[in-house]
Amino acid sequence: DMDNALMVVQNPNNGDVLAMVGKQIDKDGSLTDFDIGTFTAQYTVGSSVKGGTLLAGYQNDAINVGEEMIDEPLEFSGGLKKHSYFNQDGKVRIDDKEALMHSSNVYMFKTALKIAGSPYTPNMNLPSDISIAGQKLRKGLNQVGLGVKTGIDLPNET
Repeated sequence: DMDNALMVVQNPNNGDVLAMVGKQIDKDGSLTDFDIGTFTAQYTVGSSVKGGTLLAGYQNDAINVGEEMIDEPLEFSGGLKKHSYFNQDGKVRIDDKEALMHSSNVYMFKTALKIAGSPYTPNMNLPSDISIAGQKLRKGLNQVGLGVKTGIDLPNET
């Protein structure tokens, strides 16, 4: 259930925070201010990690700007399957920009595997030691502002 909406607006030229607003629906159905949620609430990240994933791929020479990959359903040993929502059963050649535009899970998954030194092959085992790849991905995500403190003096920042 979605019971709130949060928005942070920044100046794209210098990163200055221009506005932080939030609204929440209480149990009685009334709409209340929830501005504090912009920096105290925690949520599972979604496609916001995709830009950082590409950055980590570029910086670690796992992928190149403009590189094309096939977006296709991925199958791993043990029956695990992954696909992109825009392309659940076909084979579509896309580059990095198109991967962002279509929010390609497959392009990002293949990039992460390349960062881990294990390019995708059908029915492969997932890498068992991902500690170094995890650090590389985390650095890319941190550089786009995910997983780091804002640097703004805010109480109770998560």
